[in-house]
Amino acid sequence: MVGLAKAATGLEEAAVASPTEAEASGELHVGSERVNMLERGTTKVKGVRNPATGAKYRPEPGEGHVNLQNDQGGNLHVIFPEP
Repeated sequence: MVGLAKAATGLEEAAVASPTEAEASGELHVGSERVNMLERGTTKVKGVRNPATGAKYRPEPGEGHVNLQNDQGGNLHVIFPEP
């Protein structure tokens, strides 16, 4: 999963079995050196990013996927079945 995300060069999709697995793929993609991304002008967390690598993870509540982005602008949708 993480390899797919790091290699993404455009809109891509990968499917997992659950929202928990999608969230775990995001955490792995970003790595341990992470900082929160906040909605502009608020303190609401909209995702996390790794300042050293440029990797980003952003949940999309109610959309059935999470976004994994790399430093090149590649975007991988990790999709999962809605509960």
